[in-house]
Amino acid sequence: METKQVIKIPMKVHSRNQIDKFHWSKKSKLRDAYTVYVRQQMKLHKMAPAKNDDVYDVGITVCRIRKIRDHDNLVGGCKQLLDALTRAKFIWDDGTDCIGEPNISQYKLTADEKKEGDYILISRLPVATMHQWTGLPTLAEAMEEQGRKKSWLAKIMVCENSTVTRWIQTNEIPLIKRKKIEEVLGVKIRKNA
Repeated sequence: METKQVIKIPMKVHSRNQIDKFHWSKKSKLRDAYTVYVRQQMKLHKMAPAKNDDVYDVGITVCRIRKIRDHDNLVGGCKQLLDALTRAKFIWDDGTDCIGEPNISQYKLTADEKKEGDYILISRLPVATMHQWTGLPTLAEAMEEQGRKKSWLAKIMVCENSTVTRWIQTNEIPLIKRKKIEEVLGVKIRKNA
């Protein structure tokens, strides 16, 4: 079983509000700098580049002297970083089919840690490859196996029965909903290929 791989980037993540004020060339330089550090860390830790069917759980911990107060600003500030992870092939793509919804959090540095300065910890944990999804049950199969009804799932997901019917027929479920369904049913659900 593969383990979590972690890299450390000695750079700062700016808030979305700050980045929105940057000129496009400054945004591009920031992304390029992130890319260089990610490639260097991957080489240092002998990490294989992601392939086109790799799926990862990605975690980003922004370690700053001053925390970003608004979580939306924190997440928005990670756009150039996610683009850099893709360019460096730490992840294949930053779309939800390759990384789901990355876990982005922050940590305020203590007085002793402030000397080191701001940095970013980035982790990836292989979830599966697309060909591994085919052995998983569809939503319809998982619900039938557990004897669950559409109305039961609609109540839990706070949606219409017609929405659940569409999910069952097409197996195209938004990622955030898929995670909740998998949590409720206790099984992984096959993605629509």
